[in-house]
Amino acid sequence: MARLTVRLVLAIASLLTILALLNTYSGRQVRGEWPLVGKADFSASATEIPPRPSAAIVILCRNSDINGILPSLDDLELTFNAHPLTSYTYVFLNNHDFNVHFREKITAYLTTARARFGGPSASQPDIRFGQIPPEHWDVPGNINLEKMKTGWSDLIKANIPYAASLSYRQMCRFQSGFFFRHPLLQDFKYYWRVEPDVKFSCNIVPSQGAAPTSWDAKADGMGDFFDPFRWMAANKKKYAWVLSLTEYPATIRDLWLHSLRFFKANTQYQSPGLTALDFVASRNRVGLSYNHCHFWTNFEIADLDWYRSEGYIKFFEELDRTGKFFKWRWGDAPVHSIAAAWLLSKDEIHQFTNIGYTHDPFTACPRGEQYLSRCKCDPQTDFKYDSGSMSCQRQWDLVAGTDSKAKILEINNEMGFPGLAGFAVLQIPGRQPVTETEAKAEQATQAAGKMAV
Repeated sequence: MARLTVRLVLAIASLLTILALLNTYSGRQVRGEWPLVGKADFSASATEIPPRPSAAIVILCRNSDINGILPSLDDLELTFNAHPLTSYTYVFLNNHDFNVHFREKITAYLTTARARFGGPSASQPDIRFGQIPPEHWDVPGNINLEKMKTGWSDLIKANIPYAASLSYRQMCRFQSGFFFRHPLLQDFKYYWRVEPDVKFSCNIVPSQGAAPTSWDAKADGMGDFFDPFRWMAANKKKYAWVLSLTEYPATIRDLWLHSLRFFKANTQYQSPGLTALDFVASRNRVGLSYNHCHFWTNFEIADLDWYRSEGYIKFFEELDRTGKFFKWRWGDAPVHSIAAAWLLSKDEIHQFTNIGYTHDPFTACPRGEQYLSRCKCDPQTDFKYDSGSMSCQRQWDLVAGTDSKAKILEINNEMGFPGLAGFAVLQIPGRQPVTETEAKAEQATQAAGKMAV
């Protein structure tokens, strides 16, 4: 009986200890002493970390986007900007005035998020709201909009997204040539574009294999601090991205033709050697043709001085004179990408493979052991080596000198398909991964069934 009593007392004591530890852990999460997706030691010395660059997180949205932008901000604070060593300014832009409710809600939410995720050393968020000048948004006076709309019918018939949207075309034109001219951005050198309804799913840490002695890898005991802005500045990068894909050809009619004419006539702006050009251009017997690849600009981090450069501004102005942002649906993603391929060297462009990001329907999810405990995304959903034809990762690998086949085989081995030569597996939600061959066979079967009906 005595032994049973002792065992019971010990069991209760152990249970109480576990509950106390769980309560402590939960409390530290709520207080923001470490992000929910991976512990970070905010008390570490910052003596070896470079000064914080002049940078802003820029968000183009409307008052009605409040439900979409709040989760995006929550993720960004949680995984990056609540850190006492970051805390970068938020700049909200709108073609209309932000109403009182939007301003108060954003300010209150970011302030409490900073307190929850940033710990006792966190600073108050710096939040700025600005309205876009009409001349940067409105349809130019020399544009016959009704005439331009005649070109939309083919896009509408083809069910192209935003085929009949004037505001989407205005947004694309603004993001192509005007956002960096806004008065609120004049004091900043770098910017990070963030949009409503996106997800940041990883505690941002140095890339797999980063040198253990670098400042970004030892800013705290676990190497959990990484600042893309500081990294861009230290490594002289001017443009950074996470995902790339192909554009709908119907939306960018004539874009390559006008781009080619401009850069052939203005060779003084070309980057020496054009080392990044093969990302967007295919070389054939007739010269250079556009392969429709672009960096997906709903995520980009860039040096604003590059956008402010004479070469970029002259290029945009040449495109703008055509009126085809409105006649077709020229997007800012192919405009930025074509400009980067001509104006920048491959060494000035960087792909962040250590940032987890989702803009439906595509996801970037870092692979590697160090990300298992720091990401709330499944690397099997990573889009980079998608087995379809939309991803342009292989095209960038060609530019960067990366062996795509070796990378794909590595992924296949990780996912349990060792030895599959040349193709990554395709992840279908709710099902086991399948190879590209199996996926194509299934698609052919489905297509045959539809034809039979």
